[in-house]
Amino acid sequence: VPKTTAELLTTPDDRQGCAVVDFGAGCTSVTVFVDGALKHFAVIPLGGQHITTDLITFGNLSEHEAESLKRQFGIKYADENTAKKYFQMADASDGTKRTLSIDDFKKVCVARLTEIVKYVMEQIAVCVPSDQLSAGLILTGGLTTMDNCAKIVADIAGVSARIGSHAHWLTSDGVQLASHNEYAQLVGVLMQGNGGCVEIQSKKKTRSDFTNIIIGKMEELFSEKK
Repeated sequence: VPKTTAELLTTPDDRQGCAVVDFGAGCTSVTVFVDGALKHFAVIPLGGQHITTDLITFGNLSEHEAESLKRQFGIKYADENTAKKYFQMADASDGTKRTLSIDDFKKVCVARLTEIVKYVMEQIAVCVPSDQLSAGLILTGGLTTMDNCAKIVADIAGVSARIGSHAHWLTSDGVQLASHNEYAQLVGVLMQGNGGCVEIQSKKKTRSDFTNIIIGKMEELFSEKK
């Protein structure tokens, strides 16, 4: 499936030198193409859910709060001059006021994302120097819904990065939801399909049909004996 997804998101020119990075919840896959062919594939056991877990642990947050803040990370990453220094969280059950420093929030998110991207680049280095990735990193997966995702990854990796898209494979009257990156794998599998989706069933045999078949077999049997 990762190879299928990677081919869906790339052109032949891209595959002369690129790495498709799929940020899943629990893991991140890396598919490297060099000279038009698949060169290397790896799965890193870290993903977007680990950023959420870090925020839960660090900020004593609920999962819902952590997910909500994570979606703001891309905006806050690029906002160096914000006047707001803290997130005001819902009060604790005992009435205690809760806040989370925006600077600390960014540090937590950057630290985990840096770790993931570092492992991605190590896998790429197994087969090709990063400066030979003419098309850079092509990103997909749930984390790419975050604002400025490509800029953040490019800053960390030191390699150009862009969000991959499979929208050009879809019909203009297709379901809009299917164009979202989290559905790239599903669309890729469908694009690779080479069989029909409909099987025409023969007419269901009735009891009389089976009776006629048995009578026919018996007639054949006695005819042979004669």
